Amino acid sequence: MAIGAIFPTKTKDMTGQIQGVENLRHMLQLKQGIPVVAIGGITMERAAKVWQTGVDSIAVVTAITEAPAPLEATQQLQQLLV
Repeated sequence: MAIGAIFPTKTKDMTGQIQGVENLRHMLQLKQGIPVVAIGGITMERAAKVWQTGVDSIAVVTAITEAPAPLEATQQLQQLLV
């Protein structure tokens, strides 16, 4: 199940639908074995905070596509998720 947008995002207009990290934590308590992916506005700086909620995965776009070095950004995100 995808939950988002966690933060405002550049990829689509999610005005009024921002969930935030606290709401994400609350929803994770209700998941009952369903894998959850957090999506929306997850930057390199925000990724650790989102990951620490206990989600099963995170989805990013601009954290990689707008990074000065996309390959290194991808590797850094992968290291965060182990």
